[in-house]
Amino acid sequence: MEAKSDQLQKALELSRVGLYPQLFDGHDIDGREFDSLEMDHIRSCVAWSVIKSMALEMKVDELELVRKGARRSVMDALRIVDTLRCTPEQRKGQRKSMDSSEEQRSLARAAKFDPRIQIVHVLSGPGTFDTPLKEGQEEWNRWQDHDRMWYGVKLAAEIAAQKRERDLGVPTTAQKLTPLHARAYAPMLFYNGTPVENPVMRAARDAGRLKLPQEKVYVADTVRMSDGTPKPIQHTGDQLASLFQELDNPQSPLFGMGNIALVSNMLDVRVPNYAEAQNQKRKEAGLEEVKLWLYGVPPRRGSSDAGFGVREDTVAPYLEWELPRLVRYGYQGHLSYKPADFENVKIEA
Repeated sequence: MEAKSDQLQKALELSRVGLYPQLFDGHDIDGREFDSLEMDHIRSCVAWSVIKSMALEMKVDELELVRKGARRSVMDALRIVDTLRCTPEQRKGQRKSMDSSEEQRSLARAAKFDPRIQIVHVLSGPGTFDTPLKEGQEEWNRWQDHDRMWYGVKLAAEIAAQKRERDLGVPTTAQKLTPLHARAYAPMLFYNGTPVENPVMRAARDAGRLKLPQEKVYVADTVRMSDGTPKPIQHTGDQLASLFQELDNPQSPLFGMGNIALVSNMLDVRVPNYAEAQNQKRKEAGLEEVKLWLYGVPPRRGSSDAGFGVREDTVAPYLEWELPRLVRYGYQGHLSYKPADFENVKIEA
């Protein structure tokens, strides 16, 4: 009989479809629940599988990628996803919290929706606010841009409620937030998509469909290149660079702010590493690093559930798309192999 590690290695390296869902469905190939050591082994197998394929594609030595931190980067990325996901046990805990005192619920909300947050940055995604997909995008990407923005709006409302409760000592919930409250307490909601996405989001904002005061929703179009020339935003790296540039621009409504919540798909594993690269640039320039929070939006559910609201046919293609790019872009210097430190998401080495 094959050793356990050999079975896992075969399952993870030889089956593309079965490669990543097993990391998240909570059971191994024999149907027994994973313990933490086995989960670490699986992450390690996934990391090696990605590194081997990328080393072959980029014609570089596997050990060179390991020395630069690629293996640790992939494992950290998977740990972050694992932390962001809502497990059945967590859902049970949330239901139990409904029976707790109002004071306990208030403390739990304050921990989740930190009133220190000044900016909610919604990273654009496939589709637009009004369309499920752009031409050529695959079905598993559907409605991501729309869902991320709505998550960002709800997050901004929850933070506004916490700020009002903190400042006035008056119990406040997002459901009872008025436009006047939002104007006084809501963080800035920041969106910086592509030339196709931004006009749609501006139209939604101007029509009042985002439920927040218009002056609280800022949409940016460009990122400055190294020579200072502005160019249209094209990808995730541009979005994070644009965000950090806005913090230092006296003409921007984000000028001088330093507490930022990042909102993207929970499987967008490169976002923490792009953020760390930008924070390192600030540090090298003698500027104070910004404080970051991370919020992951699950893809829409399908007919099957991988344990935390992500379709099994979504997890595999999404991570097969993201993880190799994490390795490649880190090697090319476009992002840091180390993920950013987040105030609300802690991963263990």
